[in-house]
Amino acid sequence: GILVKKMKDDFSDFKSSKFDTYYKNTKLGRWNEGPYITKRFNNYYLTWTGVDCYAPSYRVNYNFYDGKSVDNIFNSMAFEQQGGSLLLKTDEEYKGLGHSANFLGPDLDSYYVGYHNLKLNYSADGTVVSNRRYFNYARLSFNGSSLVSDSYDLTNNFVPRRPEFETENVSGLLSDSSILLSEKA
Repeated sequence: GILVKKMKDDFSDFKSSKFDTYYKNTKLGRWNEGPYITKRFNNYYLTWTGVDCYAPSYRVNYNFYDGKSVDNIFNSMAFEQQGGSLLLKTDEEYKGLGHSANFLGPDLDSYYVGYHNLKLNYSADGTVVSNRRYFNYARLSFNGSSLVSDSYDLTNNFVPRRPEFETENVSGLLSDSSILLSEKA
């Protein structure tokens, strides 16, 4: 499972190991890696990667915690298994999706998941001679305990929506015709 460690209040180090917790229902294959927690509307979504990265079933899974089902997020049963796989592809040209992190989009409303895919190159006898990982991202959608990735194909993806207003310096905040801010607080 995934090991959770509490930090000291000043974030300078970990607290004693007596505070360590292993989340239940977060084991997939031989090892797990790349855990990440996203909080949205008081719901927590734990994404994590499991299985050997060379296996066709290497993927990003997720678990859900509603913040009310147990005492706190450090309880071993905080994240109950939901939905299972968030990102999984087994095509020869597009597989090995893992090591994810979720982030807020430029419009400050959309969420995305960044992850890699794995491209293996083989010798004539079928031995892996090299591997390369490529960065990808996809839009996330939330619905209560459900978390889905809208599109995570290798091609024909979308471009994130820009914010309604943006500027590169303070003068843009004062002089743009669509938004005017006072110089006084």
